[in-house]
Amino acid sequence: MVNLKISSLSISEMNKTSISVYSGELTTVNTMEQVKRLRGAFPNIQKEFYDLLIERAKEKGFSDDRLTDAVNNLIDTFKYPQPRVADIISWDKRVELMSYNEMMDLYWASGGNWKGYVKQIINKRVYYVSKIELNKLGLDATDETIFKA
Repeated sequence: MVNLKISSLSISEMNKTSISVYSGELTTVNTMEQVKRLRGAFPNIQKEFYDLLIERAKEKGFSDDRLTDAVNNLIDTFKYPQPRVADIISWDKRVELMSYNEMMDLYWASGGNWKGYVKQIINKRVYYVSKIELNKLGLDATDETIFKA
């Protein structure tokens, strides 16, 4: 079972509630390993970039896995001469959380089908999450306790 941090719960401009699939701590060992990889991939970046990156990653509540995935994504996809901190810090994988009312709207629109969703209780509120979305992210879609405080 994977427990995801409630602190990563957010509401977007589109009034959609979501939660990051990343949890855990950001360790110094992993941070230095990712900085080393970035230095290898982008040798012309100045030291101040890494200081700012580390500061922002800590402030944004990054975990080791999120930082590693963000660095991997940057190395795999970056096309400009020099990356920006935002190119790394903006990386996240999130799942949409549906309220009971949103789920009822979907239920009636789909002809009365709840089977594709799993119920989650987060901060004493009930949400529903798509099992397909959870499976795509490698999370157990049958577990009603994926998200923990």
